Amino acid sequence: MTLALLLSAALAGAAAAPAHAQGATLDLKISKVEFSRGESFPLELVITAPANSPVSNVEIAGLHQFDLQSGPDIAMSVQVDMRRGVSSSVHSYRYQIGAKTVGAFLIGPATASVGGVVARSNSVAVKVVLGAPQSSQVPGTDPQMFLAATADKTTAFAGEQVIVSYSLYSRINYFGLELRREPKTDGFWIEELEVPRGYAAYTQQNINGQIYRVQLLKKQAVFPLRIGKLTIGSMVLDASVGGGLFGGGQKMNRASRELEITVKPLPAAGRPPGFQEPNVGRYTLSGGVDRMQAAMGEAVKYRVNLEGQGNIKNVILPELPQSQGYRRFDPEPKVSVRVDGSNVVGTRTLEYLLSPSEAGRMSIPPIIFHYFDPSDATYKTQTIPETLVTVTGATGLGSAQTQAKNGTAPAAQGPLPGADPDLRGIKDDVTLAGATRFHRGGVFWGLVFAPPLVFVLLMIFGRARALRSEMRQKNEPRRRAASAYKRLREAERLLEADDAHGFFGEISRVLTTFLEAKLGQPIGSLTLPELERVLVARGYAADAATGVVKELENCDFGRFARSGSRRDEMRSSVERTKRLLDVLDKVKPSSLPEAPAFEASR
Repeated sequence: MTLALLLSAALAGAAAAPAHAQGATLDLKISKVEFSRGESFPLELVITAPANSPVSNVEIAGLHQFDLQSGPDIAMSVQVDMRRGVSSSVHSYRYQIGAKTVGAFLIGPATASVGGVVARSNSVAVKVVLGAPQSSQVPGTDPQMFLAATADKTTAFAGEQVIVSYSLYSRINYFGLELRREPKTDGFWIEELEVPRGYAAYTQQNINGQIYRVQLLKKQAVFPLRIGKLTIGSMVLDASVGGGLFGGGQKMNRASRELEITVKPLPAAGRPPGFQEPNVGRYTLSGGVDRMQAAMGEAVKYRVNLEGQGNIKNVILPELPQSQGYRRFDPEPKVSVRVDGSNVVGTRTLEYLLSPSEAGRMSIPPIIFHYFDPSDATYKTQTIPETLVTVTGATGLGSAQTQAKNGTAPAAQGPLPGADPDLRGIKDDVTLAGATRFHRGGVFWGLVFAPPLVFVLLMIFGRARALRSEMRQKNEPRRRAASAYKRLREAERLLEADDAHGFFGEISRVLTTFLEAKLGQPIGSLTLPELERVLVARGYAADAATGVVKELENCDFGRFARSGSRRDEMRSSVERTKRLLDVLDKVKPSSLPEAPAFEASR
């Protein structure tokens, strides 16, 4: 059914079915009639009824065709017609829905029981298109505000880095941002990139002669894992605008358009044998042994180190083969990832322990690493050459010495047979000449008993220090938790002073300080998705972990948004934080895992 037919049907339905029942009217409202798939938009049903008329059983036909993200948010007000002396009640039902399927749809009519009589509303027709709709928020079409998603490339090889940025363009002041939905990134490996904070996050841009204030909200490095056309979903947020000394204002819902990335397979031409598909990027391979000479029984360390730009977490290094010349002990890979500007770089290290199995030359075969460089679309090779280690034989015990050690050697009294006549057997009846009575003196016994006594005293002192340290460590989480509550009182003081920047910063520090005290580990280096997974892994409920992450996101948005009337929002933040602290304090986190590092999978 086309949009024109749906509009005709909606108009005909509205005309054929009046929206009145005993003086009640139902009006279904929508901001526009065309949306992009994944875009979020508000839907409002306004019911005007005579005063004191009960309203119940509110239903909207066709709502199941959309993604219901929130609502209904219900508000009621009273209108008085002074000229006619008549009062009426106005009931507002607000929904936030998302367009999830391309096509033409009919929403409504809505029905409600008003004073015991069923009333019907009008219907609205909407059209959902793929990508940006004709009236979507793109530069030059929305004169007020739009949310833009950009990618530094729309065509990439599998495994190649693509930078995706999300920015809010606005010509009006806003004082709060609320993230409604994260963009979906199925088929990609994601690494979060750092975005500027404070005033550095804002720039100005001239679009079609209009000056926009641009805030960079999010930046990601995405690595496609599949071949074909992959879609990055839209980001959805609400911006609080308007308002004055006594509150008010409204929320403007904005959604970025979806991004489509065409992912090409790696070329077959020039592909070296043994090439691994995840090895895409620009890398440097190095390594070698810690010594060029070793004795039998000594271990030799052999290190393989890969450094460069790319999805270093998924890179596959070649394995050092086993050999008759040594016994190999397999290593645990060590991975370090960091962000260098707009690039994800890092190192991946393997450290083998090799135990020589025979003396002589121990040959360690070369390590050959193949990778694909997307910058010039060529395969490249890095090599650690063959390494030779000299292995010397171990010094063993002679037969006579071994027998003496085992107590099987005969006692020799005369010259040893076949040996030098000057060499004689060991005498076992030697008497010391001029023996003294030193062992009977007090000095001797003082020297005998002094070391054990000193040892016991040191043990007692050390145990006392250990108990004191244990008590200090045991009380440290309690002390830091108390410090978090103290910071919360400081945040309330900043609320009364209307210092939004300081307030949201203090709320963020309250949650961070409290969580570090409870978890017993620093969390400052974790991204918000990683923090959420850590909290769930340590035994916190999923809704509590999600609440923490959302509150920290709210702090980031609130701290650097433009100033305005935000007292209600700040008070709500204090109440939410208090509830979160109560929930988090009741849970005893599980112990830290024994893995060498936490790696968030996406």
